[in-house]
Amino acid sequence: MAAPIGATPILEGKEATEWWEKVEKEQDQKLSLVPTPKLEDLRREIVASANKKKEEIVSTLIIGGSPLTLWQFENILLIVA
Repeated sequence: MAAPIGATPILEGKEATEWWEKVEKEQDQKLSLVPTPKLEDLRREIVASANKKKEEIVSTLIIGGSPLTLWQFENILLIVA
């Protein structure tokens, strides 16, 4: 069971001053990008999945028999993509 959400803590006195000084000190620091090595793999998987779905739809439509107009076919591909 989930725990109830508590009240947001409020900083007062010395803690508030220290926090504000830290914020002011760090606000102009440049940070480097965080490497995301799995992101490119994920993009490849998404594109592969989309291509597979397009192929499945095209083969179903071709095997299904009824010919489609080019306009219908393009709209189906847009919906899938």
